[in-house]
Amino acid sequence: MKKYFDKISVFTGLHVIITIDKDKLIICQDSCGLTGAYFAKSENQYVYIAEHPQLIADILKLTIDETVEKLIISKCYNIGNRYLPGNLTPYKEIKRLGANLYLEYDRDFVIKRFYPLRPHPEFKTEEEKRKAIEKIGDLIHNGIECCSKKWERRAISLSGGTDSKTTLACANGLYDKFSYFSFASKPREFTDAEGAKKICEKLGLKHTFYKIPETNEEISDFDFLKKTPATQHELFCQPRRP
Repeated sequence: MKKYFDKISVFTGLHVIITIDKDKLIICQDSCGLTGAYFAKSENQYVYIAEHPQLIADILKLTIDETVEKLIISKCYNIGNRYLPGNLTPYKEIKRLGANLYLEYDRDFVIKRFYPLRPHPEFKTEEEKRKAIEKIGDLIHNGIECCSKKWERRAISLSGGTDSKTTLACANGLYDKFSYFSFASKPREFTDAEGAKKICEKLGLKHTFYKIPETNEEISDFDFLKKTPATQHELFCQPRRP
């Protein structure tokens, strides 16, 4: 598998790679698992792989799991991003492949981890910590450089948060290859966008701000758009919460 992962590690962006070898399968997502990979096996032993669980559910005529129905109406589920835990999906018969994992099929499904393959040792000295931080920075920089070579129009979304500032710092030496933008739809998000703008000004980078309408009525064709699955769990656009 080392040669396999060495080969696909040069890929950037969001993807699912399915390798077929006679009756065997290997299914692998991008390392963050941002492209959905849902899998199931029917009673007649047909194997189904799809980006959205609803596609498989429609084919197999599945019904939503009662446990999941109870979960999605709980108070905790509506805090922040709405995700089902672990490898759960709305359907008992369908499971989800998570980040840093790949799926093998040989008569049955087996989930395996491709990263990390072993526990990371704790840092014992400041020097070990410094070297690790430098290595992480190099890895992120190399990933950003791969993106700069893949697309003609490249952009980095920025906020005032730690993730954005880390990405921007690791893009040092590649600033001229990207455009930079922020977006906000709620009053509290404007502070973050303003922070990103000031950082770009300090670095001499052009920054673009996009304001997203605060109400559904301001969005043209909203009634049509809300029928499109809004998340990988096939939930639909909901009225904005205050």
